[in-house]
Amino acid sequence: DRDVTGVQTCALPISRAESRGEKVHILGHVPPNQNECWFVWSKNFYEIVTRFSSTIKAQFYGHTHYDGFHLYYDERAAPGLGLGNPISSIWIGASLTPFTNLNPGYKIFSVDGQREHGSHSSWGVLDHETWIYNLTAANAAGPYVPPRWFRLYKATEAYGLPNMLPESLDTLVHRMATDERFFAAYHRNYHKAAEVALRAEERCDTACRKRFLCNMVTPYFTHVDACKRIEDEVDGLVFPRARAERGRRPDT
Repeated sequence: DRDVTGVQTCALPISRAESRGEKVHILGHVPPNQNECWFVWSKNFYEIVTRFSSTIKAQFYGHTHYDGFHLYYDERAAPGLGLGNPISSIWIGASLTPFTNLNPGYKIFSVDGQREHGSHSSWGVLDHETWIYNLTAANAAGPYVPPRWFRLYKATEAYGLPNMLPESLDTLVHRMATDERFFAAYHRNYHKAAEVALRAEERCDTACRKRFLCNMVTPYFTHVDACKRIEDEVDGLVFPRARAERGRRPDT
């Protein structure tokens, strides 16, 4: 039979890596939990990542041009109850292109990589830095002045975390649900400190914060259990489930 959803194409090399005791990073373009992904493929991919969560140590994507992350949870222990154990980080961007209304940016990841004398390495993401330049200032300086790149933030410092492993990202998700200051910092970094984009969302209110966090923890487009669970942690309005499904933003 044809592998119409690419399940075997994706799962077989990961299975071989598992049998050899190797670790895997997945690189792609469109994040797998976006509504632009075919639903059947997204669901199957989530099940693959859940099955091989001890082998897949991180995922890296682009497409949205924003600077953020998503988080997969293993819900098998408590199906239907929402958030389970955090198992896989999905890193987005940033992008050199400013489309739309953003600053150019790139990220440098620090990974727990190869060590001497065969010591154990997790190959998980320990930290990252995002570097940008201010496009408005660069345009004002004229075509003959090189743009000034600077470090916008270092993740562990910005969010007060020991590392960027899934367990720490889960802590950040819950902090952003209950503490608007953490979310405001993430929201600014997500837009790469672009004045135009931030003015368009002059104040990301409670409903806006719910949309961001909902997309952050939703593994595929029609799955809303985790979304509903994290929304319940945010002060203020709690969306009915049907509205949560309709309100998901494709670009977060």
